[in-house]
Amino acid sequence: MKSREHNSLPEELLQGFENGSSDSVEKARRVWELLGTTQDDPLKVPSTEQALQELESVLTDQPHLKKGRADDRMPVRKEKVVLLRRSVFSFVAACSVLLIGVMGFLSLPVTHSTFAGERMAVSLPDGSEVYLNNESSVKYTRGFRQWNGFKTSTRIVELDGEAFLTVAEDGRPFKVKTFNAEVTVLGTGFNVRAYSQDQDRETRITLDHGSVQVDIGGVSTERAVVLNKKGQEAVVKNASVEKSNIIEEGGSLEWVTAWRSSGFVAMGLSLDGVINQIERFYDTDIVVSDGLPQNPTDLIYTQNAPSIEELLTDFCISEGCRFQETASGYHLLPTE
Repeated sequence: MKSREHNSLPEELLQGFENGSSDSVEKARRVWELLGTTQDDPLKVPSTEQALQELESVLTDQPHLKKGRADDRMPVRKEKVVLLRRSVFSFVAACSVLLIGVMGFLSLPVTHSTFAGERMAVSLPDGSEVYLNNESSVKYTRGFRQWNGFKTSTRIVELDGEAFLTVAEDGRPFKVKTFNAEVTVLGTGFNVRAYSQDQDRETRITLDHGSVQVDIGGVSTERAVVLNKKGQEAVVKNASVEKSNIIEEGGSLEWVTAWRSSGFVAMGLSLDGVINQIERFYDTDIVVSDGLPQNPTDLIYTQNAPSIEELLTDFCISEGCRFQETASGYHLLPTE
């Protein structure tokens, strides 16, 4: 803003004060000076046309202030649709992964095992009961279900060791597989002995009640046998099945299942078989020297087996041997 100053009165005004006093002239000069400060640039008001041009310029520089057209808004809608589709896809993918995980979990096998000197009762998903003897294991699919969650057409358990099974009826066949045999049942109770690491390499099935069919290696053949009487027994060994009736032969079903009541029975076994059974039952190691009989006398304790020292004493009396305790177990030696 610029100011305009008048240092002296115009000549025409001075002439008006010729006859006046000097004071009057001086006052007139001061009033003139005060009135002389004015603005050279008055407020400029643009024309209507100029204002419209400036408004259009502002709108051009800021697109978000313009009125959007339909085609201008389409990219926003498309972006929302894309985001929605991605969200739906992510949700479906997460559900698929979860479903696959659940199905994979259902198809995982379940294994129960015992150590030497330990026994365990196992309840199966169908209500069947398995009682495991020392150093034994049973394996089955979780819930007796397939990978897709549906029930299996056949209930299958795999056994290594010895167990007594009481099978519940649910309309499906029940199979017990060992390293060399397959037992098919439907509502029954029976004992299976099948230690794959034993030297005799045999599976022995003893029927308590109901009926079972015993096949070789899971393949039905003309040599498959059916046990349907209490106390009947089948032995699978060297790709063959032999059937016998232990009651008629003077045996007792109580001897076979004595381990269920903490008893110890080693009947009709070789020396290695007896030693293996003692080691499993008492959780110890036994070293045998040469000179001991390979077909020892049966050891039968149907209820509450004695201590290992008492059992070895009885064994050595009948077999003519002696035993020594070692750092890891016991040593059987011939009598001096």
